[in-house]
Amino acid sequence: MSANAQAAGLSVELVSIAELEDRFVATLRFTNADARRRLLRANESESAGLTAGRRRALLDKVLLATPMRLLVAVFALICLSPLALAQPAPPQGAYRGPDLGVQRAAMARLEPLLGRWQGQANLSFPEAMLVHQTEQVETDLDGLVLVIRGTGYATPDHAGPPVFQAMAVASFDDRSGVYEFRSYSGGRTITATGQFLPDGAFRWGFNPGGAVQIRYTIRFDANSWTEVGEMSRDGGATWTQTISLQLARAP
Repeated sequence: MSANAQAAGLSVELVSIAELEDRFVATLRFTNADARRRLLRANESESAGLTAGRRRALLDKVLLATPMRLLVAVFALICLSPLALAQPAPPQGAYRGPDLGVQRAAMARLEPLLGRWQGQANLSFPEAMLVHQTEQVETDLDGLVLVIRGTGYATPDHAGPPVFQAMAVASFDDRSGVYEFRSYSGGRTITATGQFLPDGAFRWGFNPGGAVQIRYTIRFDANSWTEVGEMSRDGGATWTQTISLQLARAP
């Protein structure tokens, strides 16, 4: 058994040339005495201490002089031998590729957010500000992602240019079991993760660096969306509210 085979945990049956020849004869009832003598001579050479490479070269010569039906038997038996069929089993728990069913089921839990929303965002950091907010949420890639676009205005009639614009793409990683977010705003990009809490709320957040952590907790149903943003400067020991969002489904 080779070192690679041993490392892979393979159980390989070592078969001598004579044993292979016996299998061929039993399979095809082959009676060519000359080919039999050649194979036996190869086996005798094996026992005489020839190197593995020399024995292989000798066997190749024997097979070249062997009738076609024996070559067919060789090919068939080698293909069906334990060595050919032995494949290293994937390690227990190995990742086998994305499970689209699991991903879609996870994203379906966020489907109540689909549609257009409007309301107010009260910011307390970095400065106090009231923003009139809209959110547009759509699904894409056959239910595998959510695309969220947020726009904030200074006035309730949404007149004038936006004071805030952001877009996020949310998906579910079935390997890690968490939601992933990529958020874009003002030339900045954020990568975040999220999960549902035991009480049904959804929380997503990220670590911008050091001991600072930022998180957002969303509670929603068919017609309401509330979200609270918080920041911690001590690794999550204490939290300070930075924003409160109150939205209703737009008519």
